[in-house]
Amino acid sequence: MELIEAYLLAGRRVDAENLFSQFAGAAGPTGLLPEEYDPVAERSLGNHPQAYSHLGLIRCAQLLAGAAGPG
Repeated sequence: MELIEAYLLAGRRVDAENLFSQFAGAAGPTGLLPEEYDPVAERSLGNHPQAYSHLGLIRCAQLLAGAAGPG
């Protein structure tokens, strides 16, 4: 999620939005994020849910929506 924030700070909003979409797309059918994701097999690995991943995703959604400033 830090890369999304870095893209925003660098003025690369489109890159941030695209990466955010990829992260959100990695959520399972219940909307939960996995501990790991295998991009080759396109499947979740590890334990569910991961609170820190969810908090990061929420923060990035807020930043992209303009609800919170960086920092």
